Parts: sequence; C-alpha cells; structure tokens
Amino acid sequence: MLIQLGKRVMTTRLNLTPMIDCTFLLLTFFMVVSELTRQYDALEVQLPRVKASTTIPPETHIIKLTSDGTLYWAGERLAVEDLRRKLRWLRETEPDASVVVKADERTPFKHIREVFKACADRRVRIWRLAFGALPTEEQGKAQEKTP
Repeated sequence: MLIQLGKRVMTTRLNLTPMIDCTFLLLTFFMVVSELTRQYDALEVQLPRVKASTTIPPETHIIKLTSDGTLYWAGERLAVEDLRRKLRWLRETEPDASVVVKADERTPFKHIREVFKACADRRVRIWRLAFGALPTEEQGKAQEKTP
C-alpha cells in the first residue's frame, strides 16, 4: 500500500516472522505432547478377568507389571528400589494416595509380592492398594445393557 504525503512515499509491510515463529512453536509443542501420550499408552498388559470390578478414580496412581516382572510407573521403567523411592515421595506429597497394580495375567506372584512389599515398607506405608482387572464376559455384557 502506498501513501503519498507531500513528496515522501511511505510503504507499509506486514511482518510475518512472529506469526511463523508462533506456528512452529505450537507445532513442536503438539508433536512432543502427542509422542509422550503415545508412549504412556504403548505398554499393553493382559489383565486377568474377574467377576466383580469397579472403576478407577482418576487421581489413582497406576503401577504396571509385565509378565517378565518389569515395573512401569507413568510409562517409565523402574527397578524395585526406584519404585520404593517414588512411593516414598508419593506418600510425602499425597498422604491418602491410592495405588493400583495392573499386573499381566501371566506374571508370577513373586513379582507382585515385591510391589506389595515396596508399598508396605516401613518408610512408605501405602495401604490403599488395588488390583487392575477386566470384568468377565458375562459381567461385561450385563454392564453394556445397563443404561
């Protein structure tokens, strides 16, 4: 756009650099967030089936245990000592914390017992524990029919 003021000619330009910077910043942010979300959900554990189950409240902390005894907390692989350290931190920050153990149905009980021992450690003392499980076929069909 040209504006003539006397003998001077002024031109106005639109600087797109800040807008492009913001676009690339948003693109990078969403790429990172989507990758982190995908990593957390990537670990598949076959849960055992049970006759009665309840839903997990959203503020519950979930420990996943694979069939070979590998521990995961929020998608992060942990050793038992690291789990104890995280549980101690959880107890200090949230005294009424709940923990759900989602163990693969093929996991030997010795690995599950290690998680329970870590929760019951005298420096941790988290007593609100639960098992993650899937409803049986009959219960799942009954729940689908209920409005």
